[in-house]
Amino acid sequence: MSRTLLAWVFVLITTVLVAWQAAQSETVKSDEAELYRLFVDALEHVDRNYVKEVNRRELIEHAINGMLEELDPYSNFIPPTEFKQFNQATTGKFGGVGIQVRPKKQSEPFLEVLSPVLGTPAYEAGILADDRIISVNGKPVEGMSQNEVVENLTGEPGTPVTVSVKHSPYEEPAVDITLTRALINIQSVLGEGHQPDDSWNYFIDPEQKIAYIRVTSFVQETAAELRRSLEKVQADGVKGVIIDLRDNPGGLLTSAIEICDLFLKEGVIVSTKGRNTQDKSYTATADEILAGIPMAILINRWSASASEIVSACLQDHHRAVVIGERSFGKGSVQNVIELDDGKSALKLTTASYRRPSGKNIHRFKDSKEEDDWGVRPDEGFLITLSDEAHRAYLVERSKRDRVRGKRADGSHPEPPSKPSVDESKKDPAEAGDKPSAPDEANEKEPASPVDTQLAKAVEFIRGKINAPAPTVETK
Repeated sequence: MSRTLLAWVFVLITTVLVAWQAAQSETVKSDEAELYRLFVDALEHVDRNYVKEVNRRELIEHAINGMLEELDPYSNFIPPTEFKQFNQATTGKFGGVGIQVRPKKQSEPFLEVLSPVLGTPAYEAGILADDRIISVNGKPVEGMSQNEVVENLTGEPGTPVTVSVKHSPYEEPAVDITLTRALINIQSVLGEGHQPDDSWNYFIDPEQKIAYIRVTSFVQETAAELRRSLEKVQADGVKGVIIDLRDNPGGLLTSAIEICDLFLKEGVIVSTKGRNTQDKSYTATADEILAGIPMAILINRWSASASEIVSACLQDHHRAVVIGERSFGKGSVQNVIELDDGKSALKLTTASYRRPSGKNIHRFKDSKEEDDWGVRPDEGFLITLSDEAHRAYLVERSKRDRVRGKRADGSHPEPPSKPSVDESKKDPAEAGDKPSAPDEANEKEPASPVDTQLAKAVEFIRGKINAPAPTVETK
């Protein structure tokens, strides 16, 4: 066969293949067009003929959510009404005055301050824990939902907002306080409790120099916050560290990777694999801090996602012992894809991740208890809490997290004295005392049990600190 003929045969085959691929593509496009037409037809019929008038945008948003619900629990549509709040949660920043509030009923004529945030406009202006906000910019909060009040308090940094506040015990008339909104950073790294000046105390055992640091979420600034806390305790001579990831639902993958990198010299942190994304493995960059200091990680059944990345990584590298309960089992990565000119977004699962050992973390719908998912505590460190004990722990912890605040003159109010045994039996309403926890208003809480998970972590660290140094035999 001549070269010319071979060339013609090659051209003919190529032409046929291209034509076949084009036909296939046209078939696919035609099928897709039919599916889109099906959706549009159904939407038009509902819009024109449903017994009541419908909102087309709401219909489409519900349709998108219905589609995503078939995928997994973590993919969802974020509408414009929620996108701003979502961005605040992931960045950890928003424009506001800096207060944490208790849940509000719409009929209540006030919004109660749970805690001011240290260093914010509200804190500096003398708004204290248990204060009641009566109005915002002259608008009474009675009849408003909690979200409506918060919307009025938040706004662009540098803009003013006037709040009418009643200080406990609420006998004096309300005072108007004008605040200048600022960029508020949501604290995701907390300590054991507050010192008299409201700064964090990180040492749970000052004598043994054991630090306790709790990470509540993984936002943009979490790794930087944690580094500052670790550097502070390092300067104070820390000998052991407990990192509490209990009830931490996760957050940004990048934040988890940066935190793991704080404690490792080398090695894989986590790897990700997706269908339409490039497989990637993240490794440590030798930026280790607190080298050689014994560490314990606390997790429970609600520790998920980024919490599992950190605990699994430090466990696999034998950098920390993991104590508590088996974690939640969320080993998937979601990307946020902006839609509608940035007004809404699609949160879509695009990859799964594996711990350094290569083991799976994700708990699938058909996963069994004996299957390989989540992060299990190290052998001998499984400690479970009943639902009642867990709730009591959360109430006690919320009390320790509160910032009482400082008065407008710069002085700090004295913390409430602990009641005697007899006084503690009194009903708080009869004693005239204001309950301090959000859910204590209508019932008496059971005495908080010993935090056995934390106690085990302290015991472990003490054992490491006080272990005799290994002896070296000499001839």
